[in-house]
Amino acid sequence: MLSGKTGQIDHPIPVQIDLYCPEIIYISQFCLLVLVSSKRFLQK
Repeated sequence: MLSGKTGQIDHPIPVQIDLYCPEIIYISQFCLLVLVSSKRFLQK
């Protein structure tokens, strides 16, 4: 029952984000790439 409820709640949210705010996804991915690259640079 819990999986069914979470499935109904989780599915429409990413769809709305993709339709209305695609830029947020690109910005978040870019930030993740910057964080990963910065961590690798600091480790070296």
